[in-house]
Amino acid sequence: MNEKNNTKSLIVGWVITLIITLIGAYFAFYISRSTVDLKYTLSERIVINTQGESVQQLEIKNLGNASAEKIVINLIGDIKTHSITKNVENDEVQEFSKTDGLQIVYPELPPQSSIKIALTSTGRDGSKVSISHSKGVASEALSSSSPSIIGIILAIIYFFMIGFYIWFNIKNTFIFIWFRRVMSKYNIEKVLERPLPPVFLKKEWNDIREFALQQVSVEIIDEADEPFFPVASKNCFKFLEEKVFVNCVFSDEEKMKLVKTAQESVELLIHMKCDKIYNLSEFKDLLKLDKPKLFLEENWSSLRDEVITFYCRAITRNDSMYLKISKIDDCETIKVLSCNLDFLDEGEHTNFTKTVKDNFLRTLKQEIHNLQPYSQKDIEALCQTPKPPFILQHEWDEVIAVARQKFALLNLQEMSTWSMSKKECEEIFALVIPQSLQGKEWIKFVALLEKYYSVFAFEVFLTTISVEKIVENFQINHIYNWDAIQEIFREIENSCYIQKAIMSTPNDLNDIMKPESISEQLANSIETYIKEKELLSEELANANKERIQFTDLKEKVLAQLEFINTVLEAPLSIERVEDYENIFSKGNYENLKKISEILKTDSQ
Repeated sequence: MNEKNNTKSLIVGWVITLIITLIGAYFAFYISRSTVDLKYTLSERIVINTQGESVQQLEIKNLGNASAEKIVINLIGDIKTHSITKNVENDEVQEFSKTDGLQIVYPELPPQSSIKIALTSTGRDGSKVSISHSKGVASEALSSSSPSIIGIILAIIYFFMIGFYIWFNIKNTFIFIWFRRVMSKYNIEKVLERPLPPVFLKKEWNDIREFALQQVSVEIIDEADEPFFPVASKNCFKFLEEKVFVNCVFSDEEKMKLVKTAQESVELLIHMKCDKIYNLSEFKDLLKLDKPKLFLEENWSSLRDEVITFYCRAITRNDSMYLKISKIDDCETIKVLSCNLDFLDEGEHTNFTKTVKDNFLRTLKQEIHNLQPYSQKDIEALCQTPKPPFILQHEWDEVIAVARQKFALLNLQEMSTWSMSKKECEEIFALVIPQSLQGKEWIKFVALLEKYYSVFAFEVFLTTISVEKIVENFQINHIYNWDAIQEIFREIENSCYIQKAIMSTPNDLNDIMKPESISEQLANSIETYIKEKELLSEELANANKERIQFTDLKEKVLAQLEFINTVLEAPLSIERVEDYENIFSKGNYENLKKISEILKTDSQ
């Protein structure tokens, strides 16, 4: 129930009661103030003779507390005679005859005073009367519409309404007080353990109990929002343990609702607590809680499973943040699984151990994969760490295999990233690698490193063309496939020697270093070849010289013959030959000039 609305209704009820009381008081005051209440009585007609005449008496009295003024009395009928008994003898009365009777005007009639009129009339019905005054009309004293009777009835109704409102508001005030008591948690039990009070209807008392039950629910639910205190200290947990509200009387339906509310509050509280736990030992405290009496068994088992799941996640989260490959003994998983877990039953223990172990192995492998260069020493420390007792051998072997692979990969990354030198390769060859790391991954890495190292050997050989230089400057046991490479080097070295040798002279041959693999027979053959090649070259040079001389002579003879032929055909052409041309010797050239002169003479 809303306290604000309840208070408002109570105040409105008392205000209405007060207003009605004030209206009644005003009405009483209005009634009791100066008013005119003019009453009259007309007696029955009395026949006095045989002519049908009768007498009647009219009495008019002012019962009010104010004077009635200008009283007009209309007597309707055949009025024969009349007489007026005045209130005061000196009152001036006016009389007027009318066609239907007589009208009398009396000036004033003080309170509690009266006048009487005796009249004689004829007719079977006698006289009729109507009376008015300055503030109204007079009424017959015995009339059913008498204002006094109406006033009494109104007064009775009024006092009944006042009584009803007062009783209603007193009752509402009482109910309000009970609701106020319920709002205090110290009085809830007093309400819930009390039977139906006589002043309340059953529905009203049920409303109060319902509100009290709501307050119990509020007390149970509100504390579920404070997860930093022990669960066992909360009212929701205590209610399920039947340690609070023990004297209260609940119906089966009421108790079922409260148990459901308390159970949901405990579940919410434990969930919130699991989300905010920083010290993992608090999970143990939660799992050590005994099931409350009223908590359903299946729901309690599910709740414990959820707490265990939260616990496993927290352990894994802690390992992910703080796990060090070189010191796995300090990780949370090792610590937890090395402790006594007697707060778990057999099934929970098996599932918890398996889940935590699987998460640990997955996290450990992930951490190994995430290692950065220069973390090889951490891997060495991991491989030298004894197997944790809760991990099976094949599972630990998988971890070591991942570590070995990462170890080789880190070394390979360094080799590829930093372009390792010949010296750095030799430093790695000189490393003393623990037996635990000498797996197939390391063997593959060493083989790859030897190939890389062999490249340096090739570079040196191509520069020096000397196998001895390779043997002298390299660790030939780490050159990849040295025997086959050595054979290739020897063949290349021999080929280069032979090439240089056959291109040299006998005098230069001694300056060329002969490889050890060159046999004496091959060396002698090369020397013989060089000498014969030199002799052959000399002979070839002489023949070439002679060929050149013969060619020059041939060309000169052909030129002479062509010149002689030209002179014979055109003797004058000899004059075009310059003196510096040496086609003929000087004597022969002079003879040709003479022949030309003879030929010119003959032609003329």
